[in-house]
Amino acid sequence: MGRMRIELCGRFGVRLDGAPVGDDALRRSKTRAVLSMLALAPQFQLRREQVADALWPDLDGDAAANQLAKAVHALRRAFEPDLAARAPSRFLASSDGMLHLTAPGGVTVDAVEFRDAARFGLAAGTSAALDSAVRLIPGELLPEFLYEPWTMPLRDEIRTSSARARARRRDARTGGRRQEC
Repeated sequence: MGRMRIELCGRFGVRLDGAPVGDDALRRSKTRAVLSMLALAPQFQLRREQVADALWPDLDGDAAANQLAKAVHALRRAFEPDLAARAPSRFLASSDGMLHLTAPGGVTVDAVEFRDAARFGLAAGTSAALDSAVRLIPGELLPEFLYEPWTMPLRDEIRTSSARARARRRDARTGGRRQEC
């Protein structure tokens, strides 16, 4: 096992080497939220307290840290069911107050792939680049966390980029002329 694929748009899903991770832990909303936050973070890493504060804002620091530890433990078990207690995970590392999502074969995230393709397509402006971006237009980003502040920047970028890529592709195909209905 080595390659992780995370699907955050439309239906939530995680695959390791193409096989779905169907552990009960991933049915828990907060566990999915921890994984989602890491999947959307630069270099797939965040400070532990940043995650705890975002997901358990009503709890004091120690209680929130305890809830985060439970969610991290559940994720580690979902990815590596036979992992010995306190053994290092190949998929979720924690050091110096940071949580880091990793995989020996790399991590891909559908929302990030679209964002990057849309940025490239809009910058290049070629039909091929725009077609590539439009083919990747995802469903709604994390619909279960629709109103969570940590989802808003990428959600807004995906919506805006989707509309812009479709419009630019249409304009490229029609020579910039608008078609009347």
